[in-house]
Amino acid sequence: MLRIIPRRLLALGLTAPLFALAGNAGATTIVKRTLDEMVREVDRIVVGEIVSVEQDWDDDEMISTFATLRVDQQILGDATSATIELRSPGGTIGEFSTTVPGSPEIDRIGSRMIVFLWNDRAESMSNVAYWGLGQYLVSNEGIVERTGQPLSEFVHHLETRIERAGR
Repeated sequence: MLRIIPRRLLALGLTAPLFALAGNAGATTIVKRTLDEMVREVDRIVVGEIVSVEQDWDDDEMISTFATLRVDQQILGDATSATIELRSPGGTIGEFSTTVPGSPEIDRIGSRMIVFLWNDRAESMSNVAYWGLGQYLVSNEGIVERTGQPLSEFVHHLETRIERAGR
């Protein structure tokens, strides 16, 4: 006796193994913060330049990018040193690469930026607050890329907000 299998059942039987082979899909959700909220909530705000970059496996066996930021101007917080060690998820090691959408871009030596930071005192590291929202890249011409303002004008704008927040 010959059985006829309906097309939908056949299609399901052929595609189900593909779903079993699929990897995990991750997602990043970032809560948007206003500039005033970020000014009130972060430990430090600095202007600086990336002077060294290293990508390595972290304790959770994920690739992370570690960068040294030379501090050119302290806008908020205590000036504890001339450099800050930053950490960001993602990077490339050999043939392995991880991209984390929304994470700050700290992987290019020479990149200038304003960063809003949270200090991780346990590890002597700083994390860019609110992922990429806490980073404002500065062009070679001294323009804050996200706002189109000259760097000095944006820094003055931040200082006004810091003063208004009583910090």
